[in-house]
Amino acid sequence: MNKLYAAILLPFFLLCIASETFGQLKLVSDAKKKELADSSARLNNLFQANHQKALALAKAHGWPVTIKTKNGGLALLQGVNSRGYPVYLITYDNIIAAATTQTNTVQPGGSLGLNLSGSVHEIVADKGPSPDATTL
Repeated sequence: MNKLYAAILLPFFLLCIASETFGQLKLVSDAKKKELADSSARLNNLFQANHQKALALAKAHGWPVTIKTKNGGLALLQGVNSRGYPVYLITYDNIIAAATTQTNTVQPGGSLGLNLSGSVHEIVADKGPSPDATTL
């Protein structure tokens, strides 16, 4: 009977030790974090330089920096492509998506009773491919 307990408890004990060890492993090494931070800084500098170039060209050529689309969205000047044409980031006024997110349930008077309110304090740029002005 003692051998049966030992046969059951020993693997269980080893499994507990192993899971604790694996749970403490770093997901990203310090070297990879530094590489990611360097890459992020380099790409941010590249974007900022391209954006400033686009703003200067917009002033010289009369390009709009912000365009309101007929669907209610916005097109914002992001930069210029390799051929010197303006690149715009387009947002869409998607009322269907807004209705299905159900943010009204967490706002004051909402059905969840959370009474959350606030405003956006940070704008995050999407790093996806940007359309050029011809797609407007």
